Amino acid sequence: MLEIGKIDENEPGASPGGPATMFLEVSLDQIALGKQIRSQVDTESESFQALMESIISKGVLEPVLVVGSAGNYRLLSGERRYLACRKLGLPTIPARVLGDVAGPGDVISIQLIENLLRQDLDPIDQANACVHYFRASKEDITLDEIVNHLVTYNRDPQRVPDAFSPIIGEIVKFTGKSINTIINGLTLLRLPDTIQQGLKSGIASSTIGYVFAANIDCPRIMNVYRSFLKSPKTAEALKRLFKQYQDADAAEQSGQAVAKKPFQRFYDDMKSTRAVIEKKADAYAKADIEQLLQEVEGLGAFLKERLQRLSEGAVKTVIAMRPLKAATAVKRLQGAAAGISSKGSKRKKATPRPVLKSVKKKKPGAGSGR
Repeated sequence: MLEIGKIDENEPGASPGGPATMFLEVSLDQIALGKQIRSQVDTESESFQALMESIISKGVLEPVLVVGSAGNYRLLSGERRYLACRKLGLPTIPARVLGDVAGPGDVISIQLIENLLRQDLDPIDQANACVHYFRASKEDITLDEIVNHLVTYNRDPQRVPDAFSPIIGEIVKFTGKSINTIINGLTLLRLPDTIQQGLKSGIASSTIGYVFAANIDCPRIMNVYRSFLKSPKTAEALKRLFKQYQDADAAEQSGQAVAKKPFQRFYDDMKSTRAVIEKKADAYAKADIEQLLQEVEGLGAFLKERLQRLSEGAVKTVIAMRPLKAATAVKRLQGAAAGISSKGSKRKKATPRPVLKSVKKKKPGAGSGR
């Protein structure tokens, strides 16, 4: 990191006992760009071209913010103006110079304030600004840890570590946003890069981004985003679309769970069908019985074929994973039984079969009583 020098208190604009501030025309070659809160500036964008045209016609209307001393400055805020002047070949740029900046934490603090007060900062850069502010105190703090600290602060500020409580308070003060809004903004950093770029470019608003962040675990999140790009939708419409995908996935998983169960369900159906057939066997005509037998033999042949293939190792999936054909056969059996029952109710009542009575032989010598 660039060593930051102090501005002499005897220089114009210096104030003893505190950071000196003055306005200078600083050489661009004497300013180190350093790390900025804003993401990389697109120097080919229309807005950047418009900024260069404005500088050509009116000059730099707002000075950039730098820290350091003569010949050794670091840019804190105003990267787009700095790059525009560079591209135009200008030798100098108006700058507001700060001195006595203690360390990287103060640098980040100043950058945060300067950038968060700007209206044109996109939601991704706003979220990154908050993350940078935290990491000025602890470099390896993760996004999840930051969110957890904010959630805890929202519930009970006393439980937040002393190192982070002042940071959260300053972020709330400078942004003018509630803790929940700041947390929602940070969740945007979990989104895929493609969606983040959409938020940065203005294709999608923060509200739209919050809906995608709330559904970050949805496997079809990019499908929904592509649908949004093709036909822009409101936040409520996106919520409904995510809900439809979730319901479809749940139904598919439920169906797979049933398919993976053993044949118990179909075996029970088969037993039930057999019971019906045996109970009404006397009502079936020969043709009906032949039809049933044909279906049963067909199912038996199918099952034997499957067992043979399994024994030969040709099929590696268990029969329980392939219930569809067997299920169809069971349904056909049930349908046949139902059809027979229907036919039986329509045809005339069958004539009862004659019962042959046994005739007792008379004992020899038995008479009629005469």
